[in-house]
Amino acid sequence: MCNYRQRPRPTKRHGTRKRILILGATGMLGNAMFRVLSQSKSLEVFGTTRNQAAKIHFTKKLSHRLVIVKNLEDAKQLSELLDFVVPHAVVNCTASAREQSKNFKRLI
Repeated sequence: MCNYRQRPRPTKRHGTRKRILILGATGMLGNAMFRVLSQSKSLEVFGTTRNQAAKIHFTKKLSHRLVIVKNLEDAKQLSELLDFVVPHAVVNCTASAREQSKNFKRLI
């Protein structure tokens, strides 16, 4: 289930900008990647989040570039996301919940 309104249009400003999609933009690594890459004038950066509430941690400009995707492991949702953003590159900064729980048990 995604919150797609209308497909983002490529911008003409500064020539052709490359569109980057950051999966897991609200996590530790994804957040840093999303914020740093968004500063580049040659990139048009989008990120994913699981819920609307996470957008409050970003500026208005950046929060408009966040797409809500409930489950990135769902092939249909992932396909819809890629069709919506049409990225030149995808950076996966997600952590599998299954992997987190395995690692957490090892640490105890």
